[in-house]
Amino acid sequence: MTRQVVDKFELTRDQHLEFTARTKSHLSNMLQLLSLGQQKQHQLGTKVHDKMGLRAYTDGDSTTITGHLATTMMDLEYAVYATTTKQVQTVAAILHSHQYDDAGLLDLQQSHTIEDPFQFVGVKYVALARKGMFAKPHQIVYLEATGTLHDDGVARLYQMVEYVDLVHVYTAKATWSQAIRPVCSTLTLFEADPN
Repeated sequence: MTRQVVDKFELTRDQHLEFTARTKSHLSNMLQLLSLGQQKQHQLGTKVHDKMGLRAYTDGDSTTITGHLATTMMDLEYAVYATTTKQVQTVAAILHSHQYDDAGLLDLQQSHTIEDPFQFVGVKYVALARKGMFAKPHQIVYLEATGTLHDDGVARLYQMVEYVDLVHVYTAKATWSQAIRPVCSTLTLFEADPN
């Protein structure tokens, strides 16, 4: 993919609605898992990692990671929330370090409101640095939704990221149907520790 193609990626109304529906479905499933409590963690799958406060479980199709971060909800919101190309570039440079080449905001569908200062729905991209002189550029386009959930008096921040299969998006069949095939979806849920 050339950068010119990636720069023009915008969600249609239907794509936005479909992504929002997938986000709500993933959130519902995650909240259901959280409601199981510690006694039923075996339903998360087989524990495959337990190190430095992080526990990873997998059932073959999905992976769930639990753990604690030594930070505040306000700091997380500040660190993760990005609605401009400059902010997306800053976050990507921190997360990808020496692999970072470029990043940007391609489409902004929703941004913060008075009711939810963490609300965002849009399309972003990250271009990773070439690993050699003859290596092809590697660009990643992803849909992102962030927001705040208020459930039982507990505020939770969520970040849903869905990586887009660009080859599928730009095929003739997909152009006609305007389908977005996600390669991978991740949902991160942050909740303040009551202690």
